[in-house]
Amino acid sequence: MRFLKTTVPTLLLAAAALCGAVEVGAKSAAVFDAATGRMLWGKDPDTPRYPASTTKILTGLLIAERCSPDEVIVAPPDTETVTGSSMHLRPGERVSARHLLAAILLRSANDGCHAAAVHLAGSDAAFAQLMNERARQIGCTNSNFNNPHGLNDKNHTTTARDLGRIACEAMRNEWFAETARQRKWLLERSANQEDLWLFNKNKLLAADPTVDGVKTGYTTEAGHCFVGSATRAGVRVVTVVLDSPDWKKDTRNLLEWAFRTHGERTVVRKGAPAPLVKVEGGVEPAVPTVASESLRMLVPLG
Repeated sequence: MRFLKTTVPTLLLAAAALCGAVEVGAKSAAVFDAATGRMLWGKDPDTPRYPASTTKILTGLLIAERCSPDEVIVAPPDTETVTGSSMHLRPGERVSARHLLAAILLRSANDGCHAAAVHLAGSDAAFAQLMNERARQIGCTNSNFNNPHGLNDKNHTTTARDLGRIACEAMRNEWFAETARQRKWLLERSANQEDLWLFNKNKLLAADPTVDGVKTGYTTEAGHCFVGSATRAGVRVVTVVLDSPDWKKDTRNLLEWAFRTHGERTVVRKGAPAPLVKVEGGVEPAVPTVASESLRMLVPLG
């Protein structure tokens, strides 16, 4: 499902402004209606910034879309040269895509990202091309991914708006979403049986039962980053904070604002008249249309 491009009426924009600002310390932040990918509020959402390990949302999405859960991924010979957060893969070690995805999302395993990139594309550089292609399909317009894990690279940047769009797309994938909400995981692997337990770095999962994702990130250059998801009464909201002094506080503020000031409404009903469509060379210059399905979206209350 691609990012839904929705033209928001001026009235809705004015109503959103009446909802008030959100207190957020992050340099860039945004909150989204996950069902449509529409941004409800943003703070400097289009400035390119380093995403750190929130990069792994896109990496994980590609794994979920291009691999079967039981597909075996073999750690490449150079796997131990990958720095940072690690699942301590050994060269030649065999891990299923299901367990590799869990290691990437819960422990933020950089070596797991490298193994997935080599498996799917042959190299990190070739995999980055897949990442950028998929990001463009989702609707990202101001991102450039240069590696699968988010280790700092001056040419590896994205924006709060683009990252939110990617997260909305990822959370529509059932396998990805189910993995992202896990607080702990018991690995199955062919080697290193001393390292089997994964514990999610997303501490909001334990603090708020409505939180169901997505990914933390930190490097010195990027600061603390977090892409979150929470579902209340069947409505999911996705949040993004980049370079935040307190990512947990910022995320809570975004969630509370979104659920307090917005509600899900049917804005187009199935069968309702839709705009005329112009026809070139037809019997009539335009033909009437109707909505093929209902559209529900978050709108400002009142």
